[in-house]
Amino acid sequence: MKTMASKTLLALLQLSTLLGIVISEIHVHMDPNAKLYDIKMFMNTTEPIWTYNTTLTSDNIKCRVDKMFNISDTAVNFNRSMIYKGNKTGYPVEGTFFPYNTSDPNAILFGEPGGLKEGYELMIYGTDNYTCAVMNVSITFTADPFFWFDMRVTNSSVESGPAKECQDFFKTVAPQSRQFYSSSCQKTLVNPTAAIV
Repeated sequence: MKTMASKTLLALLQLSTLLGIVISEIHVHMDPNAKLYDIKMFMNTTEPIWTYNTTLTSDNIKCRVDKMFNISDTAVNFNRSMIYKGNKTGYPVEGTFFPYNTSDPNAILFGEPGGLKEGYELMIYGTDNYTCAVMNVSITFTADPFFWFDMRVTNSSVESGPAKECQDFFKTVAPQSRQFYSSSCQKTLVNPTAAIV
């Protein structure tokens, strides 16, 4: 019983720390005149969403794609699939919209469904039609927190490439990046709409 109480207290402390980081990060990215981008609008799609470019330095990952399978006012559930070290892999993710109790959240706190949150994804740019977005992804549930930037694109617009204004914004926050997506990703993943758990 004591162990369970200790684990619960630890989880609450970690969540409190994560929320503090998210709130401060949101304030860092926002000036009073900045446009807010609704992450729920971007993720509320039946289309797969591809990571097109990233500042993540791992060469072991490519062809990362998210496929939403449930979305509500408070959370989104999706499968994240990728090629890791040459093999297709994937896992389920639960994202809780943040800030809470708002109709247009600009971040998700994410982790495995029902588990502790590992970090957050903050949408810092989106095109008007929500086919391209720039995300600040932070992993905070680790001894050595780290972050990177992604440019993500919906499947229907991935072959034509991200909109120029989306690319331009991404270059301002990420002058050095690498392309995660290539047309072979569609063939490699065969059916990007299939759930992979």
